[in-house]
Amino acid sequence: MKLEMWSKQRCIDMVQDVYESPVIRTKGKNRFYIQRDGFIELVYVSQTKPSKYGRGKWNYEFFHTFNVDVVEEIVARGCNFILLDYVEERKINVQIKDLFWLFQHNSRIKGKRKKWSLDIVVKCIDGEFYFTSYEQTNNAKRLTQLM
Repeated sequence: MKLEMWSKQRCIDMVQDVYESPVIRTKGKNRFYIQRDGFIELVYVSQTKPSKYGRGKWNYEFFHTFNVDVVEEIVARGCNFILLDYVEERKINVQIKDLFWLFQHNSRIKGKRKKWSLDIVVKCIDGEFYFTSYEQTNNAKRLTQLM
């Protein structure tokens, strides 16, 4: 099984299918602009894979770490945010209220530059998907759904 991230064109096709609107512009491989109801909206797509396809010791379905600047852009623009499992082709719509919950439970200072980051961790518990804390000892969770 090939574990390759989706191409830009495949992401464009997925965004167009999800929002039933053509992508009119792209910026890099994560930002896709669509036009709906007379407005141009940003759709941010982040690609990840489940832990069972990696070498880590954790158990999760989605995991991604973001620089707080990216989160600020998403919140400031009120944009659409899709977390994409590129191996099993699953998607989660991360809402602004989810980001606030995640920031409360999963923000930390990281790296040599000591920059704020945000971890998005999604686990499957009893068949349902939850945002969970980065810290293994924290049992906080927030229900989410696959798209």
